Amino acid sequence: DLLDGDQVLEFLRDDWNLVLNIDPETNLDDEGKELGTTPWRCMLRGESDTETRYAVVIVSSPSYRETEDLAIGQLAEMCDKAEIDFEEAIVLTADRLTVEDMAEQIEKITGSKAKVPKTLPDRQVLASDWIGGL
Repeated sequence: DLLDGDQVLEFLRDDWNLVLNIDPETNLDDEGKELGTTPWRCMLRGESDTETRYAVVIVSSPSYRETEDLAIGQLAEMCDKAEIDFEEAIVLTADRLTVEDMAEQIEKITGSKAKVPKTLPDRQVLASDWIGGL
């Protein structure tokens, strides 16, 4: 089996102890301009002694740190509903999205047409699901 990009990144991050070189409390573009609240697509891994599961979570957030917090909180809720007890939860990727890409990602997760909002809700989980089903 060939690895996809997210899996390669996960292995590199784990094996080489890679960390982002950004300020997690802000949301700046490459030129240093404040972006405010933006949509993010997060891929997470939850682990226990007996199981490893992956999830995707779409959130709107004004910073990387809040994005991670929202995504991990959503994973905890998903685990409670599925009666899964993970000892560790890690955000593997957190990618900013355009609002158009956000609508497309939400549609993939929910299976129903998502509208592009005029204003983005602040600090909110927009969609989530297990990768590979549950």
